[in-house]
Amino acid sequence: MYSPLFISRWNNKNWTVVGDSNTELNWAGEIKYPGYISEDLGLKVQNLGKSGSGWFNTWKAGYEAFYLRLDEVDKEADLITFLGGGNDYAETEKPFVLGTLGDTDALSSFYGALDHTISTAINMFPNATIATFTQFRRDVGQPTNPQLEAMVRAELEVTAKYGIPCSNLYHQANQYPWLTWYRERYMIDGIHLNDAGHKKLAFKMIPFIEGL
Repeated sequence: MYSPLFISRWNNKNWTVVGDSNTELNWAGEIKYPGYISEDLGLKVQNLGKSGSGWFNTWKAGYEAFYLRLDEVDKEADLITFLGGGNDYAETEKPFVLGTLGDTDALSSFYGALDHTISTAINMFPNATIATFTQFRRDVGQPTNPQLEAMVRAELEVTAKYGIPCSNLYHQANQYPWLTWYRERYMIDGIHLNDAGHKKLAFKMIPFIEGL
């Protein structure tokens, strides 16, 4: 990706990635976006991806929502990023409740879970740079979906409230999962990216991380 002469300011820094099955090292691909990014930028990765989890939803014990897993984050983390939302959309634990900006109860709404997670992380990790990536596109049979759009808007609003950088992958990652050829090349089931999909996504994420 980058020139071998390039040395990132993140070289040898600690990066904790919090996410769902598209972050977790699992059956969906041998190398996920943290692997490609760490290879280029020299970051040391703590992978806290857990299948079925989201900002708002838990799948089962050990796969809790992001706000319930903050104690697992490396206390020495230099960079902490969050990527998820697909399992909130899929309602892996409970029905989706969007809520409104200003909600702070993680149990009551998606807005509340976002607010609680971000505000708690800021206070728990005062020396870390914290950033988020919006949920990227998934196959809903058409280019976009009102609920996913609302979720992305919520994340952009809550991160803006706290001055936390947020990369809008949903609108800016050049993903087309409603198209057969795209799924065959990059997104094996319309939800999970394969290695090629993660490499493509990493190209979008690296400039954002370098700018933090």
